[in-house]
Amino acid sequence: MKRIIAVFYLTLSFANSYSQGWQDVGSGVRAITNTTATGVYAMCADTINNLLYVGGTFDSAGSEYSENVAKWDGANWHSMPTEQGPGVDAMVMYKGNLYVGGNSSNGVTEWNGSQWTVLPLFNGGVNVLYVFNDTLYAGGSFTKSGNTTLNYIAKWDGTNWLPVGSGFNGYASPSVNAMYAWNGKLYAGGFFDESDTETHIFSIARWDDSIWNGLKSGIGSDNDSSIEGFVFAIDTFQGNLYVGGDFGFAGGKPTSDIVVWNGNNWILLGQGTNDIVQSFGNYNNKLYVGGGINSWDGSNWDTVGTGISSVVYAIAVFDSQLYVGGVFNEAGTIPANYIARWSPDTTTVVDQLAVKNNQVIVYPNPASSQLTFNCSETITQLQIEDVLGQPLLQKSFNDEMQRQIVDVSTLPQGIYFYRLTSSNSEIVTGKFVKE
Repeated sequence: MKRIIAVFYLTLSFANSYSQGWQDVGSGVRAITNTTATGVYAMCADTINNLLYVGGTFDSAGSEYSENVAKWDGANWHSMPTEQGPGVDAMVMYKGNLYVGGNSSNGVTEWNGSQWTVLPLFNGGVNVLYVFNDTLYAGGSFTKSGNTTLNYIAKWDGTNWLPVGSGFNGYASPSVNAMYAWNGKLYAGGFFDESDTETHIFSIARWDDSIWNGLKSGIGSDNDSSIEGFVFAIDTFQGNLYVGGDFGFAGGKPTSDIVVWNGNNWILLGQGTNDIVQSFGNYNNKLYVGGGINSWDGSNWDTVGTGISSVVYAIAVFDSQLYVGGVFNEAGTIPANYIARWSPDTTTVVDQLAVKNNQVIVYPNPASSQLTFNCSETITQLQIEDVLGQPLLQKSFNDEMQRQIVDVSTLPQGIYFYRLTSSNSEIVTGKFVKE
């Protein structure tokens, strides 16, 4: 237990060293020899090796030559061997390795820490990579891999890309741009209007194990959603599914580029952010929305400092800070080459957590099947979140016990955070490893 507490205090001390507001990420990324428009379009945190992978269109990161993919350790940039494609639009960690896709590379490549491996190619670009039920999914503008028909979405079996039902179709130049799992189901968003026998799935659909189903008239740009609307981002926040993109209607009701799905109906968020929504990120109990950059606490919109000078395409949480990437060169009032980080004032929160953590013992850590929480107060609620702040498990306890045993056997291997609420309404947080 002493070792775990020491690690926790080290993490808090490091977080406490950050200042408030926008900060640069070294000297960012640049294109020195590349004539293509520079930008950061994807980011992915490796919580095992404590690295942030950054992808886009560039050929240098800090003072290092690194083409389209680089890694950041929280203080310095590190180069990586050249990935196979001229641009990166999607990243995800899967089974300990980094997977990268792009619109120009026409495929997915795997980084195992020392070399790249090219997976079977698609006939079009990759816009999104996502892991659902321990399976890697890819979405984009492709229709085939080899002779296998995929129709814009596919899953990886370790050797080949396989179809996910009949995929999607309709509209001119369909695509899948975003995926997210919610309530045990995979949701896909993009630019399409049909799948299989369903002919009125407008740019957002749910995979119901054997067929894609639409969500109440879907997303569009007019009152019956028959005019095209684009979905670019999907995420969860406060128990609901958030959908963002470039659209004016959801379920036949006017909205502005962002809307909420509660499982049965669309919930509108007034005027939204007044920007096309490109990305989402959960951080410090707020939903951060990229395009511009704004935050939503469930009731109110707020600006993030004085904002970003142009478009934010990617958001990631790494080392207790919010990272944003895009095509901007200024964050707030500081120069920032296509990537910046945001830190609110965390001093008070850190001090409170350090005191409260002494009241909780969590074991075994790492855990394989069961996790035991011992608290000096009665435990009333527990929430387990992934490294992006997404709730994965929520439990309420009415037995007035100070010791609770929780089954974590269904969680994939990795690092997770817990949030305990005690009988005196104090909240205690910490982390554990699922092996």
